[in-house]
Amino acid sequence: MDESIEKTLNKIDAYMAVEDFAQAAKHSREIISMPVDEIGTETFVQVSVVFGFTLIKLNQFGEAKKVLQTLLKSEMAVVDSSYLLFSIAYAEKSSGEIVHYGNRFLDAIPDPKEPPACITSAVQNAYELINNLATTLLNDNKYENAIDVIKKGLQFKSDFPLLYINLGIAYIHLKKFEEAESILLEGLKKCTETAEIDRILGIMYAENHFYLKAEMHLVRAKEEGSKEVYLDLGIIYEKLLKIYDAEEMVLEYLKFFPEHSDALKLLDEVRSLPFYGKPEPKISAAMIVKNEENMLAECIESYREAVDEIVIVDTGSTDKTVEIAKEYRVKLFHHKWKDDFSEARNFSINRVTGDWVMIIDADERLAREDIPKVRAAKWQEKYDAVCFAVFSTLPGHLGDANFGKHYSARLFKKRPDIYYYGIVHNLLNVPDNVVVSDIKLYHLGYDLDRGKMQQKFERSIKLLLKQVEELPDDPFVQMNAAQMFLSRNYTKEAEKFAKECVRLLEPDPKDQEHLLLMGLYQLSLIYLRRREFNKCEEFCLKALERKENYIDPMLSLGMCYFHTQEYDKAIDILKKFLYHRMEQLKKEEFNLLILNKLGSDYEANYLLGEIYRIKKNNENAKEHYHKALQSNNYFWNIHSSLGKIYLEEHDYSAAAEAFENAVKYGYLNAEKYGTIGASPKEYKKAVENYKLALEKDVAYQKSKPTVEDALGKVDDLLDI
Repeated sequence: MDESIEKTLNKIDAYMAVEDFAQAAKHSREIISMPVDEIGTETFVQVSVVFGFTLIKLNQFGEAKKVLQTLLKSEMAVVDSSYLLFSIAYAEKSSGEIVHYGNRFLDAIPDPKEPPACITSAVQNAYELINNLATTLLNDNKYENAIDVIKKGLQFKSDFPLLYINLGIAYIHLKKFEEAESILLEGLKKCTETAEIDRILGIMYAENHFYLKAEMHLVRAKEEGSKEVYLDLGIIYEKLLKIYDAEEMVLEYLKFFPEHSDALKLLDEVRSLPFYGKPEPKISAAMIVKNEENMLAECIESYREAVDEIVIVDTGSTDKTVEIAKEYRVKLFHHKWKDDFSEARNFSINRVTGDWVMIIDADERLAREDIPKVRAAKWQEKYDAVCFAVFSTLPGHLGDANFGKHYSARLFKKRPDIYYYGIVHNLLNVPDNVVVSDIKLYHLGYDLDRGKMQQKFERSIKLLLKQVEELPDDPFVQMNAAQMFLSRNYTKEAEKFAKECVRLLEPDPKDQEHLLLMGLYQLSLIYLRRREFNKCEEFCLKALERKENYIDPMLSLGMCYFHTQEYDKAIDILKKFLYHRMEQLKKEEFNLLILNKLGSDYEANYLLGEIYRIKKNNENAKEHYHKALQSNNYFWNIHSSLGKIYLEEHDYSAAAEAFENAVKYGYLNAEKYGTIGASPKEYKKAVENYKLALEKDVAYQKSKPTVEDALGKVDDLLDI
């Protein structure tokens, strides 16, 4: 190499060392202006990269791009040139070029463990480029692309917190909260600077209504030095109406950001609340439990952020219920069971110290999104009790589609005149000023396995029959006894109590109209199960005459007309059922009437599908079958009926899939409920049709050498 060239190269190195980029650029320009064969290709490439770098430092982006794009086009120094072109695009906020050059950079490093040699610090700083690329993709709502990029970035540097933060944010936008939680928790383990990771975790938990977890991470972020987190905590406390905690956090935030408009607005909102300045009331949850080791923890987790105290009264558990309760640091009391739910319930109420009492059972769950509503309810002074909407999962075809709904006073002021009475299905002596809310409780206790449901029946029916003896003229007691026998399909016994309930209330039920309606519905259901369709129709019509939008007897009547082959009448009443069901779901009105068929739209649509299939209107039939499956994919009869249509249409692949589901879900239903929901003959026919569909499915036969292999799949299903 010429001595003068070598001197110039040394000057470039010297100027770069002292960051005199103007002189470095000047001498670099001299070198790359020479013929390549004179200075050598390697030297030309190296100096071109340095020249591009100095031009960027001098903000001469246009000339820098020309130099670097020439290198990129000739595939010389791709890593360095794409890295520097990316930095220009990022400075110019050119989203398209950021993504283009970022991807060129990543393509040039297929294996981060064995990167190519570089002139710049491109490989050492790859994680920063990748994070900036990911940020751009996130801003463009390209979350899946961002995830792929960040995962590669973590191969370059596994302890860079911003990569974990952006990956968590991408998953959050995709509503993949478990993945977001997992990656952010991993970031906490691997990174030394974790304040912002804790903060993002806290915000995510709060948005998903896990307020205790949110508070834990936000407080930790505060301890790690985050200033922004004071406002995050203030927002959570304000949402939970912990108004004095909210005020304290916002005031702390304003010490660091005194002109922040959102903080000032939040402070004004807190101080403008009508109860600001008053002592904060407290809510105590009161529970009675016995042998609830499988239910208790999930129950407490669902509501503990809504209350200030938890009181649990154990009435004689022999499992791990007491140990689980102690893990939550509840106030635990032991009380002898006296065959009286109200006595135990009142004992629990007398042990609370809060201003308000919230009643919840171990087989119930408070909807997490309603936690702030519970906390807000304790501040109001106008009402003495608040009704929750209780959704009960009922026995059905797996899943949770089959549910009932009723309103129950579950939050009330602690006062001597508010107490429970009745040894079973206890009732609250509710004050007159009750408000109905849309706070939701989910009750799981009616959809347990056969053994547990039988135990529950035996325990409850003993107390119910005792109550009937003590209160023979109480229609509520008669109705509950009928319902309990109906739950086990003892129609003869149920008929006796349902008839007595109706007799006690007709013709004028006064303020117990709801009991009369439920008694009439129970009788319609009893006669439907016995296939005494004239009597079923009679009691359905009686109930609907009193309450025209009562959906439970509507569905019974639709089934009745289906079985009597009065198809036009069935279509009419089933469509009315679907309409009024939607209207009932929208309503938030206090009504003691228990609706058992709010989740039975799949049954109505299935029946409509059956009717249209009988009428040879397959398109309408399929439309209703698919609507039914959207509501409850586990209802095996729907799959079987769809399979029959597909067989008729010679769509054997679709038929095979439908009958496979029919066989599978029918078997699983039989396992759980002791029934497949239809006669063994129908189920056997579904298996036969499945075999037929497999035999005729050409695509399946191509993948299987023999028919015997295909038919063997049925045996595999039945060995679940």
